[in-house]
Amino acid sequence: MVGWSGGAVGRLAFAAGLLLTLTGCGFQLAMMKGKRLESQGDYAGAYEAYDKACDRKPDHEDAEAARDRTRARVVGDSLEAARGALEAADYEAAVEKLDYAEQFDPDHPEVYQVRGDVEAAMRDAIIRNWESGDARATSLAGGARGSSSRRPSTCRPPSSRCAGTSPRPPSRC
Repeated sequence: MVGWSGGAVGRLAFAAGLLLTLTGCGFQLAMMKGKRLESQGDYAGAYEAYDKACDRKPDHEDAEAARDRTRARVVGDSLEAARGALEAADYEAAVEKLDYAEQFDPDHPEVYQVRGDVEAAMRDAIIRNWESGDARATSLAGGARGSSSRRPSTCRPPSSRCAGTSPRPPSRC
């Protein structure tokens, strides 16, 4: 049976120490990167760096606090942008901002509240457009519900020069 030689034990101890040092360095590098990005206003990038630091040292209070602080900032900024888009009736942008906020905090109650406000505003806009006879309401309602029961009042056969050339069948009235 072969025993451990002094050189093998030394190399093993060196490797273990190096691993611990590198893990500590990874934590410090992530924390420094997070601080730099946070100071530059890149809160999403800072969150990712602090999250990586938390992965390296899960119970480190400063890393957890920094991660939570930047997550709150990203969610807050996204909510503010979503509200601004809602006020401008840019519903698509509002939904995009809410989806982004949800990536950072899926259970944030304000994200759900603002999403409800956006959906209500969209519904009201569709109804207003529909009642006014605006053609956009037909496409909005169709996109939201799958199809529209409202059909055009005139029916024209497909043009003879286009008939048969389109991969889609001609529309029916």
